[in-house]
Amino acid sequence: MCYYDVKHMDPCLHRKYIGVDNHLILENLKLVVGAGIPVIIRVPIIPGINDSPEHIHCLKEFLQTLERPVSVELFPYHELGESKYRQLGLPYKLEGLEPPSAQSMEGLASLLRTPEISVLIR
Repeated sequence: MCYYDVKHMDPCLHRKYIGVDNHLILENLKLVVGAGIPVIIRVPIIPGINDSPEHIHCLKEFLQTLERPVSVELFPYHELGESKYRQLGLPYKLEGLEPPSAQSMEGLASLLRTPEISVLIR
């Protein structure tokens, strides 16, 4: 089993928030799925960054190009890392951000779910 994180589908926004383009990340995911390796794709849902229906639609379109059905786990943003950043003296860029509601998470999951894409909310 392979866990694979996909944080953002837009390469420019991925670079802005993560620091690198997502092209290689997505190409490697295609290879992993194509090799028949069981994979669970993990997507952290961060309000205002990747929680729009447009982003979920782009993710869905990409996942539908894969050779095999996939499983996706949506993780709502949480504030657990904030204290670690403070302890390290680093700025926490998401300060004050509220986690998405259960209703919002279910709405995103329903947009993504298809017979080929199973979705679980964590």
